[in-house]
Amino acid sequence: MKPASSQAILLFPALAMFHLFLWTPSLAQDDEFRLFTSADGRTIQAKAVSSSGDAIKIKMKDGRTFDLPIENLSPGDQEWIAEWKKEKAREYVPDLKISFDENLEKSTDESGFVHIESFSPELSIENRERSFDLSDAKVTTLLIVEDVEKEGTFAVLSKETVTLSLPAGESRKLEGKKTETKHATVRSYGAKYSGHSVVVENSSGKVIAHQGSRGWNKNPENALEAQEGSTVQKDFAARE
Repeated sequence: MKPASSQAILLFPALAMFHLFLWTPSLAQDDEFRLFTSADGRTIQAKAVSSSGDAIKIKMKDGRTFDLPIENLSPGDQEWIAEWKKEKAREYVPDLKISFDENLEKSTDESGFVHIESFSPELSIENRERSFDLSDAKVTTLLIVEDVEKEGTFAVLSKETVTLSLPAGESRKLEGKKTETKHATVRSYGAKYSGHSVVVENSSGKVIAHQGSRGWNKNPENALEAQEGSTVQKDFAARE
């Protein structure tokens, strides 16, 4: 077994003694508590609270908490922790900060009547959790335009989905694909920028964060169903 932190080495034997003291029928029947075993056979009765990186935080019945290196636990416990982390991640809604910049540049063609809006989008996501690692999340970004001739008619200009894993306390910047839209003022044709939407799903497909501009932060499930180039209702409202 690889050397653990000095705190873990000193605590594990002490916790084993507490296990003997706290082992009661009521404790054994509590499904949240289980018997953790170190690689060299020492045991403690506790429940998993959270995990970050290569450590798991456990809580004793008396309320005390300890961080233990996962690699110092038995193979069976390591497998259990892996499944526990997956199950916990399925329902947990982490504290994520989403920032989106369209990097919009406006210009006109040689005639001066056709307006061009060019995008070089950049997305920034920060995992503000202290002990939750975001794994295998899907981040979907949409740019929406409005038909200048048919006001109130909207379409998805671009849609991108990427997979992201983000440890606790870290942030990541993602660059989107460059795209553009054009519209003319004289004959009123083409489309102009209407807003963006960002939807984050966890590895199980649950929406855990969404953000948008100009009302496009609503109805994230409908946003996910929208296809690039397709028409959509305002704010991704369901079609009647």
